[in-house]
Amino acid sequence: MKFKRTERIGAIVKILSDNPNKIYTLSYFTNQFNAAKSTISEDLLVVKNVFEKLHLGKVITISGAAGE
Repeated sequence: MKFKRTERIGAIVKILSDNPNKIYTLSYFTNQFNAAKSTISEDLLVVKNVFEKLHLGKVITISGAAGE
């Protein structure tokens, strides 16, 4: 099933908000939404920026093998 960008971003916010301090791999989201890593990376950047601008918390990304 293909998801629209707004649907993916909304779901990512929900997943991260419901599970604070949990590490998710990029592969988790690519499999969940059947989307490319580059697409999910862009979505995560949007989420990260909105959280920071509105002081809602932090989304921390980890580069390398841990983040896949």
